[in-house]
Amino acid sequence: MNKSYPKYEDHQLAWEELAQGIASLKDEVCEIPEPKVLPNSKPGELTIIGSGIETIGVSLGDQKLIESADKVLFCVADPATIVWLKRLRPDAMDLYVLYGENKVRYITYMQMAEAQLYWVRQGLKVVVIFYGHPGIFVLSTHRAIKLARREGHKAVMKAGVCALDTLCADLGVDPCHPGLQTHEATDCLIRQRNIDSSLHVILWQVGLIGELGYRRQGYLNNNFSFFIQWLQSIYGQDYEVVHYIGSRYPTIEPLIEPYKLSELHDPDNQVKITGLSTFYIPPRDVVPSHLATVKALGIIKEGQHIVTPKSPLREIGLYGPREMEAFDDFAKFKIPTSYKWQGETAASNFLIELRFDTDLQALYAKDPIQALNDPRFIGLSDKERALLASRDSGAIQIASKGAYQRSVPTEKAITQILTNKPYATQVLKAILGQSKVQARKAFNTWLAEHKLELDWAYLHHSIDFINRNTLFPWTGVYIEPEQKLVICIIGNQADRRKSILYINSYRVRNYTFQNGVIKWKNSNQVPCNGFLRPDIDLKGKRRMIGKVWVDTQSTPVGNNLIAYEVDPDRKNSLSQVSYLTKSSDIKAIYGTFAVRTTGRFAKVINEFHISQGGLDINGVKVNSFEFKDGRLSWMGGNKACYGGEVYLLVDPIIKSIELFGSSYAKQEAEIHKCYGAQVFESRPAYSGPAVPQWAEAALATMAYENGPKGGLLLWHKWEKQNYVCTVVNKYISDLI
Repeated sequence: MNKSYPKYEDHQLAWEELAQGIASLKDEVCEIPEPKVLPNSKPGELTIIGSGIETIGVSLGDQKLIESADKVLFCVADPATIVWLKRLRPDAMDLYVLYGENKVRYITYMQMAEAQLYWVRQGLKVVVIFYGHPGIFVLSTHRAIKLARREGHKAVMKAGVCALDTLCADLGVDPCHPGLQTHEATDCLIRQRNIDSSLHVILWQVGLIGELGYRRQGYLNNNFSFFIQWLQSIYGQDYEVVHYIGSRYPTIEPLIEPYKLSELHDPDNQVKITGLSTFYIPPRDVVPSHLATVKALGIIKEGQHIVTPKSPLREIGLYGPREMEAFDDFAKFKIPTSYKWQGETAASNFLIELRFDTDLQALYAKDPIQALNDPRFIGLSDKERALLASRDSGAIQIASKGAYQRSVPTEKAITQILTNKPYATQVLKAILGQSKVQARKAFNTWLAEHKLELDWAYLHHSIDFINRNTLFPWTGVYIEPEQKLVICIIGNQADRRKSILYINSYRVRNYTFQNGVIKWKNSNQVPCNGFLRPDIDLKGKRRMIGKVWVDTQSTPVGNNLIAYEVDPDRKNSLSQVSYLTKSSDIKAIYGTFAVRTTGRFAKVINEFHISQGGLDINGVKVNSFEFKDGRLSWMGGNKACYGGEVYLLVDPIIKSIELFGSSYAKQEAEIHKCYGAQVFESRPAYSGPAVPQWAEAALATMAYENGPKGGLLLWHKWEKQNYVCTVVNKYISDLI
């Protein structure tokens, strides 16, 4: 790796200094009618260039501009290009830091423009690099050019290759015949633009319909089916469109996927649409030439109509109240916790060499494994080689970005907190009320004391990985009131396939959980289909987003539910939950219990009966037993549960007594986990946390029906995971 490659900490400090510098200009900037250098400014130069769509699509001439500039800023999506640029200019500053999860994109664009202008106003030569064409679907560059010229600075925008250029080449589209119409998809939809079905139609940003904010983990695109429905009203149900993503890497083919519009309501197809996606709709109608128009050489199409805005162009040179918010935001600016720092990777080294070595390109296209065996790439890991050898754009992106890289120690530390409530309590106590710097120090001290390690650069990635690949962090109860849905998950840490999923009182047994998505189809046991994405909102609260529908309905055109987790109300529940822990009165636990163990007898359900006559296990009296301080211990039971010790707790859902602990079989030394629940002849009334009445019935049924099977310990698992997940998702996650 390159020893001169910049460090995140230096980049962070530079940005915080720049943010304060820009914020200090709030009282100096103004709108001026003609070219005039602002007070305290010197004539500077602004050059804005494009990095293209493919890796390092920068001309040699533009490279010289980058090398000779006083200051360099960039907003680039391709990891290998970022690595190449940081090598070339270690002081280059990433404009992506200005995006934030809870931030309106317009404020980000205003801040990007001011960042581009800051050093220009100090008389310096500034080069800014944007991916693709720097003037296509970019507000901040046009604003920066306009303001720079208005203030008397030299400002130039140089063209770059954009997705429209590659689309026309890859799909054989000639805009000259019969003509081309292009729209930003959300604008096209909300203004009900007149789509001309006789032309080539290009629709940009189809992966973020109606999204005004920013989401680093990828847009949910909840409005996508509504958008498709609108296109169907124009083109018909089954008209074929092309889903297109241009090639980003040398020798890799572009993504070209034809779909019928009706197929794009399918969730499995919808997840393929991303923020990089563009739609091409081929011409459908033939429009004959109009004789009178031909004679008059007119160009207005008959019947063409659009909603007339106040101006054909959006005014982007104002300093109004909304624009000035950017300065206020800069005054308190910190790089968002969700910002992903691009580190130097061996895979990016390969792609950079590949960009400039045509012989290597030919070999990589013919024999990728042989190409990767070149001595120049000895630093590639086995994982990177496998991803690069696949010649799949997504895999190459993962390799070059280093997104596949995991910090196992960090995942272990987070998992320890997610599965250990005392640990979570200790961490919360150590960091609560502290500044971020002091809280990080306190957390690091706690980690060291518990012999745990955490790589701060991988903190959010590790949390995301755990949440996306396991179900135990989602243990809890979620409610969607409009459709009267209760979603209950009891995750299994050891084997996620053994996790329990309920929809209302129906147990969903045949479900899949892959890449953060839970899916199932209706069956004799479950009367609905489901497609759910477990998600964490900006406040660290867990929720389920997706759709649930029955076979008699068509697949919903969009997500039809957001189910938020229910507060387990631990404050009001703990008194009834834990009163047995102080009890030694055997009468308090009179009843019949279904008890199970792990190990060889895991499938056996044992009946424990506690009464005035003592303890019976499967009808056999146990002579030696004791109940003290909420613990029941015994010796001399049946073969499966010969001896053991269990704790008894009340589950407030139906006020059932449930137990957990350990036991051992007769003539076996191995200790097994032991758990069980009280069995009732009829379903008791609901007594748990406040939920709607219809939800009470579903939760009470779950608890009652699982009692004879050994119980669920539903409230206790729910309450624990609610607590530890709050500590991780709200407090620890916010430490950087």
